[in-house]
Amino acid sequence: MIAIAVLVFWRYPSGTVVVVTILIAVLTLLGIELLARPALAHRAAAVPEATPEPAAPPSERNCSVE
Repeated sequence: MIAIAVLVFWRYPSGTVVVVTILIAVLTLLGIELLARPALAHRAAAVPEATPEPAAPPSERNCSVE
Protein backbone atom coordinates (compact mmCIF):
# COMPACT_ATOMS: atom_id res chain seq x y z
CA MET A 1 0.00 0.00 0.00
CA ILE A 2 2.78 2.39 0.92
CA ALA A 3 4.78 1.35 -2.15
CA ILE A 4 1.81 2.19 -4.37
CA ALA A 5 1.39 5.58 -2.70
CA VAL A 6 5.10 6.34 -3.14
CA LEU A 7 4.99 5.54 -6.84
CA VAL A 8 1.68 7.33 -7.45
CA PHE A 9 2.37 10.55 -5.56
CA TRP A 10 6.08 10.99 -6.31
CA ARG A 11 6.10 13.43 -9.21
CA TYR A 12 9.12 12.13 -11.08
CA PRO A 13 10.52 8.99 -9.45
CA SER A 14 13.94 7.99 -10.71
CA GLY A 15 14.78 4.43 -11.62
CA THR A 16 16.54 4.03 -8.28
CA VAL A 17 13.41 5.07 -6.37
CA VAL A 18 11.29 2.60 -8.33
CA VAL A 19 13.74 -0.29 -7.85
CA VAL A 20 14.23 0.39 -4.13
CA THR A 21 10.48 0.73 -3.59
CA ILE A 22 9.82 -2.58 -5.36
CA LEU A 23 12.60 -4.33 -3.42
CA ILE A 24 11.25 -3.07 -0.09
CA ALA A 25 7.72 -4.16 -1.02
CA VAL A 26 8.87 -7.65 -2.07
CA LEU A 27 11.01 -8.10 1.05
CA THR A 28 8.10 -6.98 3.24
CA LEU A 29 5.75 -9.49 1.60
CA LEU A 30 8.38 -12.22 1.95
CA GLY A 31 8.79 -11.39 5.64
CA ILE A 32 5.06 -11.55 6.23
CA GLU A 33 4.89 -14.88 4.41
CA LEU A 34 7.70 -16.36 6.48
CA LEU A 35 6.16 -15.12 9.73
CA ALA A 36 2.71 -16.46 8.86
CA ARG A 37 3.84 -19.88 7.61
CA PRO A 38 4.92 -21.31 11.00
CA ALA A 39 1.67 -20.14 12.59
CA LEU A 40 -0.41 -21.81 9.90
CA ALA A 41 1.63 -25.01 10.08
CA HIS A 42 1.35 -25.05 13.88
CA ARG A 43 -2.42 -24.54 13.73
CA ALA A 44 -2.83 -27.32 11.16
CA ALA A 45 -0.83 -29.72 13.35
CA ALA A 46 -2.83 -28.84 16.46
CA VAL A 47 -6.23 -29.54 14.90
CA PRO A 48 -6.55 -33.19 13.84
CA GLU A 49 -8.33 -33.70 10.58
CA ALA A 50 -11.58 -35.59 10.66
CA THR A 51 -11.43 -38.90 8.86
CA PRO A 52 -14.48 -39.78 6.81
CA GLU A 53 -16.33 -42.92 7.80
CA PRO A 54 -16.46 -45.68 5.20
CA ALA A 55 -19.57 -45.75 3.06
CA ALA A 56 -22.23 -48.28 3.98
CA PRO A 57 -22.81 -51.12 1.49
CA PRO A 58 -25.84 -50.70 -0.75
CA SER A 59 -29.07 -52.05 0.61
CA GLU A 60 -30.16 -55.43 -0.77
CA ARG A 61 -33.81 -54.40 -0.92
CA ASN A 62 -32.90 -52.04 -3.78
CA CYS A 63 -31.81 -54.99 -5.91
CA SER A 64 -34.60 -56.59 -7.85
CA VAL A 65 -34.32 -60.29 -8.54
CA GLU A 66 -36.79 -61.78 -10.97
